Amino acid sequence: MLYQYHGNDMEALRDAACTLLGAAPAPPLVAERLIVPNVGMAKWLRQGIAARLGVAANLRNESPAVFLNALAGSVLDDAEPAGAAAWGKEQLAIRLMRVLPGLLDEPAFDPVRRYLDAVAPQRRLYALCRRLAALFDQYLLYRPRWLLAWEAGTPTPDCPLAGNEWQAALWRALVREIGAAHPGSTHGAARLERLVARLGAAAPLPLALPARVIGFGLGALPPVFVAALAALATRTEVHLFQFNPCSEYWYDIVSERTRARWQLLTPARAAHAETGNPLLASWGTLGRNGLQLLLERDGGEWRECFREPASAGVLGALQRDILWLETPAAPRLLAPQDHGLVFAEAHSALREVEALQDQLLALLATLPGLQPRDITVMAPDIGAYAGVINAVFTQSRHDPRHIPFSIADRDASAGNAVVQSFLHLLALPESRFAASAVLALLGVPALGARFGIDAEALESVRARVRDSGIRWGLDERPGAHGAPGPARNSWRFGLERMLLGVALEEGVVFAGATPCETGGQDAIEEIGRLAHFIDRLAHYAAALAAPRAMDAWMALLRALIEDFYADTPESTADLAELHAAIAALTARLDEAGFQETLTREVLLDMLQEQLAAAEGSHQFLRGGINFCQLTPLRSIPFRVVCLLGMNAEAFPRNTQPPAFDLMAAEPRPGDPSRRDDDRYLFLEALLSARDCLYISYVARDERSNEQREPAVPVCELRDYIDRHWGATQDGAGAGAALTRSHRLKPFHAAYFEPGGALFSYRHEWLPAARAEAAPAPFCPEPLPACAIAELTLAELLRFFRNPCQEFFNTRLGVRFEEAEEMAADSEPFALDGLAAWALRDELLATALAGGDAEVCAARVAAAGTLPHGQAGQIALQAQQARSAALIATAGSWAALEPVSAEFALDIAGTRLHGTVANLRGGALRQLSASKANGATRLQFWITHLCCCAAGLVSAPSELHHEDDRAELPLLAPSAATGFLADLLQLYGDGLCRPLPLFPKSAWTFAQQLRRKQDADGAMKKARATFEDGFQHEGEGSNAYIARAFTDVEAALGEEFALLAQRVFAPLLAAEAGESGP
Repeated sequence: MLYQYHGNDMEALRDAACTLLGAAPAPPLVAERLIVPNVGMAKWLRQGIAARLGVAANLRNESPAVFLNALAGSVLDDAEPAGAAAWGKEQLAIRLMRVLPGLLDEPAFDPVRRYLDAVAPQRRLYALCRRLAALFDQYLLYRPRWLLAWEAGTPTPDCPLAGNEWQAALWRALVREIGAAHPGSTHGAARLERLVARLGAAAPLPLALPARVIGFGLGALPPVFVAALAALATRTEVHLFQFNPCSEYWYDIVSERTRARWQLLTPARAAHAETGNPLLASWGTLGRNGLQLLLERDGGEWRECFREPASAGVLGALQRDILWLETPAAPRLLAPQDHGLVFAEAHSALREVEALQDQLLALLATLPGLQPRDITVMAPDIGAYAGVINAVFTQSRHDPRHIPFSIADRDASAGNAVVQSFLHLLALPESRFAASAVLALLGVPALGARFGIDAEALESVRARVRDSGIRWGLDERPGAHGAPGPARNSWRFGLERMLLGVALEEGVVFAGATPCETGGQDAIEEIGRLAHFIDRLAHYAAALAAPRAMDAWMALLRALIEDFYADTPESTADLAELHAAIAALTARLDEAGFQETLTREVLLDMLQEQLAAAEGSHQFLRGGINFCQLTPLRSIPFRVVCLLGMNAEAFPRNTQPPAFDLMAAEPRPGDPSRRDDDRYLFLEALLSARDCLYISYVARDERSNEQREPAVPVCELRDYIDRHWGATQDGAGAGAALTRSHRLKPFHAAYFEPGGALFSYRHEWLPAARAEAAPAPFCPEPLPACAIAELTLAELLRFFRNPCQEFFNTRLGVRFEEAEEMAADSEPFALDGLAAWALRDELLATALAGGDAEVCAARVAAAGTLPHGQAGQIALQAQQARSAALIATAGSWAALEPVSAEFALDIAGTRLHGTVANLRGGALRQLSASKANGATRLQFWITHLCCCAAGLVSAPSELHHEDDRAELPLLAPSAATGFLADLLQLYGDGLCRPLPLFPKSAWTFAQQLRRKQDADGAMKKARATFEDGFQHEGEGSNAYIARAFTDVEAALGEEFALLAQRVFAPLLAAEAGESGP
């Protein structure tokens, strides 16, 4: 007999199942047969039975398909049907690859043949066979009579086969193929039809049936499964405990959208349509269709297990509305402290998870008895959140914020660096060998260890790759990847430069390359290991390109693993996972009898599927917070249910059926639909929450702050709340009152305001929040002065290049590491500003030293810094012309040989000494490849002062820029010494505290003030130089300046103006000829 138990509370249904088991327990040696939809439900049910009855032993948990297959084996007396696995989706896809090519010459297969006649036909064939295997599997469950009729060659009036006759022919060929390999084997549809017929007959069965079968939380079953269970119920007891969100008859309600569509198309039908509760009508389609199939079965008993929701506030009201199929007539009042339903808006997935952690910590602190195991967090794609979940929730057990957690349902190989790098290696034949991608491979510890390159050595290798000009490509291979292979900027080019650096001096051009600086014996060994690694990549890039049979692929893959990975204690498990996946794939192909050759692309696709098939559902219900995929039939109740990633583009998930899907052409109630599945999941999540439902989504773009839409079910829920709950006292809708809009930064001051709606448990952000709200001076009091007995000119010049940096480096001993420069993956197509300046500077130095311009050009080209081909020649010629024009401004002195002179000065107790270069004809004369700026001018001014004070020059000094020229008059030694004394005093002050002296901004200010005598206008210009702008990086973005002066107003204050005048006013006066000897 069929017993149906319907209830809106899975715990109530479990209690009813426990009552049944306790009232009439099975004999000790007889297993209780339980049909459950998934491992998670089985685990939860077993735990509940153990808690209620004291023991949960000899329970045989099976999925519906497994149970019915075993039942068919017992009833039909073929417990081990030959070739049963051959009808699985994975096996069907492989067998279809064997069968389909032999049918392509038939006229009915013309559309298929045209599709496969393209690039990479085998890969297209495999992709098509995968889709067809999934489709045939759906037909077996939802259109079994079609397949049986196709086998028999009889018409199928209800099947839209026109134009797709090839599907019937392909199915018949597939049945013959499997039948030849496994005589007597039958597919599931035929077996279930025979099973139903055998159970319905009066003849005795060969084996005794179980005395009782319990199905729990099975959801919407395929019609063939329902028919089989109903037939079984004629022979034994079948108890089905089904989740039903509504206690009323709700099977004919329609959503408001459907009713509106009917109103346009069939007004008479719309007039009799009822919506009931709009949320249930919109989200409950899947459950309604599944329950209807059960209700249509005659006979049996119906037992209600509905339970009044105990949730309070908005959450409880929503659950009761759905249970009683009601829509409130009058607006309700929103309680001031209703935290049972929370909408959380964030700027990114990271901020979503950070806000979630704070919310859960608050709930654990305030909800009596709440434990981490009472919390579930679900997302449409939990794999996309796994990284940030681990980053945010992984904390020391001694940290009071530590919460145990586990992540289920994610791709087991996604976090396996060995597996992911192996997949990249399999893609070598189509790789560009971009510098960043190759270096990323060496970043995998097991791979780096195999070639003797650890994390420290990798940083050195990274610098060598960058300095040698490597961008992409192994060597010169014209036409590869749709573009000519680079003669320069390839790995061969860069390695040759590194190796030349061992034997030749820097600057020599040999065989079209110039040496790179290496640096000793260790560097030679490091370059050798890198060259060996590149050699192995080149070898396998060629070896992997050719198709092979699977046994040959196995040998090659084993050799690849041996060549690229060191078997260390840390990598053993990862390598074992990789070997297991390869072995499983080989077994799968052997079982299908596939002996044909495989292309590398198809092998890679198969291996990725095999790796992704390793499920992580065993991580579910591990005792901590349960992070998992938003999966059908996970309607297990939790005190706190959280949903992440509820954005319009991510949920409900939508899969477009292929054009040849005959079910999509003639849909029926109960057919699988991903969008209906997801809407029903959202309904289950709402009804499964006991104390709190937390719904989170990315509401704004983290860069532009542009608004993003939440998922449609979230919008529908908010609209329902706004309609049926009154506005708050401040006039905001109820939905807005339940929403928490989180800030972009976790250290925003709003999180630390007493009594605020936002809060944070991250105490480490408190100082940052306070600093942002009221920034304090970096150095409130100057450090004690230090005696400066001796100072070199180089040290003085370095100080005035960036006084803040010198304070950090020299006085504090602090150096900010520059952000790691990523390896460029493209050869230069044009010279950027810095590269153009460096080229002009080298051309100037060569010309002024009397060097050969052609040799210089060849050296530059051999370094790989120029664009390729004609573009490089044009760029070189342009910079040569600019250099020549700059030299021409110097006149005759450019031909004079430069000399250097040493000096030593005693100024106010400090010995200033150094060497001055660029002395020509008794004067300091210099050409600068850069445009005029304060930093360059100040460096020249200080050098000029030293020359005058030491008597090294007898004529005015000259500095030529591309866009400007400065001439500094000869100063009396006493005057020059006075200026130097003032600069030395600033040097001493700058070692005691960060000085608001920024050379470029100060030069702009002093220059503008001198020209227009407008302090406000001068400060505005200085601010434009200091702050970032369009295609302009401001001086204030320097790491040292930004750390010392967090506030622009403080940086460009009164002291900045005084220092700018103090340093640059004498320089500007000298340039104007207002001071002299």
